[in-house]
Amino acid sequence: MDLATITILVTSRQTHSPELNKILSDNGHLIMSRLGVNVQPKCIQDCVGLIVVVAKGHKDDIQKLNADIDAIDGISSHLVLATQDFIFD
Repeated sequence: MDLATITILVTSRQTHSPELNKILSDNGHLIMSRLGVNVQPKCIQDCVGLIVVVAKGHKDDIQKLNADIDAIDGISSHLVLATQDFIFD
């Protein structure tokens, strides 16, 4: 098992959130934690969002998740992958 973080920048939350949330939900078995930050608290339209996901799973599955997220127009993601076996109690 590998451990990773995926940092996701969403340029327009209202437009891109449904597709992003579907991908995250479909891959919920990989996600240990998800933190969303409202970058512009008083924003009403075209709001920027930042999400950090902690994932645990096989390297290929995590990389595919990141690629699926990054393929969404208006969203960019950055994967940091720890390719090492971890012991989880």
